[in-house]
Amino acid sequence: MEPAKPIDKINQKISFKIINNKEKEKYYIIDILLQQESLIIHMKNCESKIKLVYENHFTLSDFLKIHKYFKMFESLEEIAKNIKELHEKDLLSILKNTNDNYDLILNVELNKENIEIKLELLFKDNNDLVQLLEIVKSFEEKYIAYEKENKELKNLLSEYKSKLDKNETQLQQLMKLHQMNSSIMFNLDELNLVSNQIEKNMNKKVNYLKQLYKGTRDGEGMNNIKSRAFNINNIVLLVRSKSGYRFGGFTSICFEENTGSTYYKSDDKCFVFSLDRKDTYPIVKKEQAIRLSPDRAFMLGPNDIWVYGNFLSGKSGNGNGGYTGQATFDYKGLDAALSGINCQYFDLQEVEAYQVIYVD
Repeated sequence: MEPAKPIDKINQKISFKIINNKEKEKYYIIDILLQQESLIIHMKNCESKIKLVYENHFTLSDFLKIHKYFKMFESLEEIAKNIKELHEKDLLSILKNTNDNYDLILNVELNKENIEIKLELLFKDNNDLVQLLEIVKSFEEKYIAYEKENKELKNLLSEYKSKLDKNETQLQQLMKLHQMNSSIMFNLDELNLVSNQIEKNMNKKVNYLKQLYKGTRDGEGMNNIKSRAFNINNIVLLVRSKSGYRFGGFTSICFEENTGSTYYKSDDKCFVFSLDRKDTYPIVKKEQAIRLSPDRAFMLGPNDIWVYGNFLSGKSGNGNGGYTGQATFDYKGLDAALSGINCQYFDLQEVEAYQVIYVD
């Protein structure tokens, strides 16, 4: 990339703070400066005094080459606003590279389960429909008297509008799915399975799932988990075992730190689910919905799902990290409905926790 060009006239400026994950005591100021044909990014080190450590300018075509994610935007202003939104959703991080320079990293994966292809197809389909609607609208304005009598044209217009609305809704859902940054939940059917059951139990409309914790990114251990996912209501837990099973649960109440004896919390909205079986299992004993324990971060039921604090290193959970039994939920006559085993320990590969954000 060429050195930054002199800044002449700045049309807009967006600023925010960001912490380097490997240097917790340091933070940086990111300034995004918008000009007519370029976007300038400044990064300032604020350790003892403010020092500019990174400066570069980008055109729209530069962004399209850097990351396929930016192909969804048609202007530098949209990209600038989206960069700030990525930061607010903890999807933007700083990494020091091998040359002791700093890189801004986007923690988004658009190619997961062909999501990017789906997005491109939807955009293309929407563009075609918009063009057709414009043609029909032009025809309608020019021959309005004829159109009023032409039922076939009316039906065609209605069909196009309905298809466009459906695609826009699906596009919004796909965007919410890839913004989750999940390596456990892969497609819209799985997201809808969980969201629909939450909406039924809570009588509220789900807007999106906000990621609070991702084990392979944030690190295992009770301190890492509780600082991110404890004392927050409306939690969705996602688990993937090393044998490939994907499952989890929802509780409308919060997990809390407990340094004493284990105890239960009641929640009649709680349920567990299997993404592999594509099914949900309602709670039978609401008074034993979740269990709080000193060394187990997440416990749904007394022993339905256990996730130990040190679930990746094998230092807890009988050397495995997780456990599943079938005690307080209605598994509809199935045995080993979640992890493929019943009343046994298993090895964990990933754990993710999300907060459910409802529509206002």
